Parts: sequence; C-alpha cells; structure tokens
Amino acid sequence: MKICIAGAGLAGSLLYYFLKNFGFNVDVYDPGIIRGCRSLNFVFQNKEERSLFKKVCKYLNVYINDYIVKEADLIINDKKVNKCYIINKTKFVENVLPRTLIIHREYKPMSSVMRAKVDELGNLIKEYSSEDHGKDYKLIVDASGVSKVMQEKKFNDDIKTCQFIIRSFKKIDDYIIENISLAKGKPLLQYFWITPMVEDGTYHIGCSSYNMSYIEMKSKVLEYIKEVFGSGYDIVCNCNNVINGSLMRESRLGGIYKGRAIASIGEAGGLISLLGFGNVYAFLSPFLLAKCINKYGIEDGIIRYKNLVSKTFSYLDERKIALKRCNILKVPKILKESLSISMSDCLELMMKSYLY
Repeated sequence: MKICIAGAGLAGSLLYYFLKNFGFNVDVYDPGIIRGCRSLNFVFQNKEERSLFKKVCKYLNVYINDYIVKEADLIINDKKVNKCYIINKTKFVENVLPRTLIIHREYKPMSSVMRAKVDELGNLIKEYSSEDHGKDYKLIVDASGVSKVMQEKKFNDDIKTCQFIIRSFKKIDDYIIENISLAKGKPLLQYFWITPMVEDGTYHIGCSSYNMSYIEMKSKVLEYIKEVFGSGYDIVCNCNNVINGSLMRESRLGGIYKGRAIASIGEAGGLISLLGFGNVYAFLSPFLLAKCINKYGIEDGIIRYKNLVSKTFSYLDERKIALKRCNILKVPKILKESLSISMSDCLELMMKSYLY
C-alpha cells in the first residue's frame, strides 16, 4: 500500500523515516529548496521539550548532542524564563530524509491536463480533463505547514511574519521575545524575536503581526535591529511568511474525506502554540501517526491518531479560543502559564491590546 506525504519539512521528514522503517511504500512531495520555515535552526523552550526530542532521537538511532548547537536563556519581556536549546534543523532534516529522495514539485491531487485529439472531420481539438494523481495512494498526509494543501479553511487566522537573518560583531547569547501584544479576535500572539543561530555572530530576527502590513513590518523590524545592534550589522537575507493560526478542530487531523484517507501532522494540523511554535509537535505528531498506522492499519489508525492528538493537545485549541474571544478570566492565566508573565503585566497587556 502506498502513502503520500505532502511536505518535506521537519514533520514530513520524520514521518517518512518512521513509515519506511515500518515497511510502508512512501512518496514525499515538496517544491521548496529550503525545507521548512526558519530552516536553519529551531528551539526547544525547556527541558521537557528537549527530553521528548531525545526520546524520538532514540527511535531515529541518532545522538541528540550531534544536533544541539547551543543552550541559551529564554528571555521574555526582559525576564529570564528558563533554558532553551537551539538545534541545527538543516543538518537534522537532511540526515533524516536526504533531498535526493524528495519529489521536487507541489503535490496536487487533482490537476487539469490539456489533451489534443482529432475529430471526425479531421479538426484538431484541444480539451482539458482532470486527472486524479492521488488515486494511487491509500493515504495522503498533509505535512505542508502553513500551506495546508489538503485543508479547506486556509488562511482566516494565519499571522504574518517578517524575518531577517543578519551578521553582527555584537554578541547575544539569549533567545529574546519581547513587545508581545494581542489582536482582538485572533488566536496567536504578536511579538518581536531575536534567536542566535548555528553560526556564531548570525541572528534570526523578526516579528509577527496581524495589524501591520508587510511594508510596515519590514520598517519596524529594521528599526528594531538598529536599536539592538546599532549600525554594526549586515543583512544576509530576509523574507515574508505566515504562521498557521488554524485550530486543530478546523484541520483534517485524520479521517475519510470525499472517499480519500487524509491525515495532518505538525503545523498543517494546527499543532502550534500561542507564539506560533510547533517544534515539539512536529516531532511527536508524525511519531504518533506512524505508530497508529503500523498497529491498527490506515483507516482505523488515522482515526485513533486523530482522537489521541485531539485529546493530548486539547489545551492548544482551548488557549487559542480564549485568546480569540478575549476571555478576560482565562487569558491572564494562560499568558502567565505560557510565558511566565506576572498577572498584573497580563492584565496591562490585555488592556493595551484590546483598547487601542
């Protein structure tokens, strides 16, 4: 039986590895050269997330310390929260799934194909017909991140990001998150960040926002960079992107849709935190899906996977819904638990965000 994975980022690469080890026939589609957003590194926010990563690494037969670039203090609004762990994502993903095994084009289950034929009078007729390129697959897994290739509700709650990679002689060892704000009726937090990268003196800097245009965001991030680094920096590259703000319940985590078995993993399934972080879920969701499919078969396995993930990570939807509804009783507690912000700061943040 053949399985298709749409997306060769972190979650898709891991699922490919697990399924191949279980003996499944798998195709992976991805048109991108860069595999996954912020592809040069990713961050685990605490020891618990690092421990989960370590457990998955055991199944992969890889040594976790080969990929940990550095430990850093996570600083949120000028307050040290805990230690975080910066991982070399490019190296990890390439080792799990070499790009030579990827089908380098976008996966489209239905495509219009032009055909030419000659009618009874000898006239050349061109016509378009639809071909279902998914018919050969028993299961299609959406691992496409924010693209959500198999989803219907695509972009309603997605948050825009503007990102830069810079080089500077100024040394910053901390992972910094600041200028946090809320947007009324939206499920994710807006903020600025600075992350030290794999190469010393290189930093990933950006902001996420619902309210600003990309032009405004670029201007604000450049101001932020200048404020932090002065004039002593060089821009390596920059890009605009989005983060998936969908709820899990709005995503096709697992089921039969229009006669087709579909599952979603990682960011494509809405598995991200209020800050748009999805690293730990990008590790766990493919692992859980592969185990369920291997033990129960495809159709039963994807339903069990859906129920398991929905129950285990139900707090993600609960937090996003509370944020969208501006629930003044729940939001301060959620922000305190998620970001270690004091209750008074949470209330002040809510007042500023919702009133202005």
